[in-house]
Amino acid sequence: MQHNPSRTLACRLRPQLRLPSRQPARGATLLLAAVLGLSACSEGGSIGRFSQALRDKLSTDKPAEVDLAQVGSVRWDSLYIFDAGTQQAANCALLRLGFFECQLSLPRVVKTGEAVLVFMREGQVAHAERHALAHGDFGPLMAGGAATRPQPVLRTTARFEVQVSPGSPTGTASAAVPGWRLQYKDKGR
Repeated sequence: MQHNPSRTLACRLRPQLRLPSRQPARGATLLLAAVLGLSACSEGGSIGRFSQALRDKLSTDKPAEVDLAQVGSVRWDSLYIFDAGTQQAANCALLRLGFFECQLSLPRVVKTGEAVLVFMREGQVAHAERHALAHGDFGPLMAGGAATRPQPVLRTTARFEVQVSPGSPTGTASAAVPGWRLQYKDKGR
């Protein structure tokens, strides 16, 4: 019989890795529940607090422009805005997120009528949320082959011109509840 060093090492480590007989099934069940829970967290939920704060600012103040750095209480230095239809894998690759952080932070696909806002601080996800386009429609990242806003939007240049429209392109706003189109404005301060 020929000596196999990897088999020998595996056999020596096996006793250290073995759990009591009932633990593996329970551990596997907990791991499965955690993974399913992570994907559920990134799929469902409601519109985020930043999105609601933006809606409140736009409906109350009725500004001609909005500086996203002055909205909400999230501490961030850059913001990624993922449009409807974008996929989790591509978005996570752009953000350089690992598997579990990706599952926790982003939905599998961004729903129609929404965007996903990912606030970064020092290269880490500080906050991520669903954003209703009726609370401020950033428009597509690309239009006519040209970028309409940077990706990411830096906190120092996060100024958008506000255009009130009686209905939004997503159909989520009505004459009674206006939609807001947000046009990227700053090219650097």
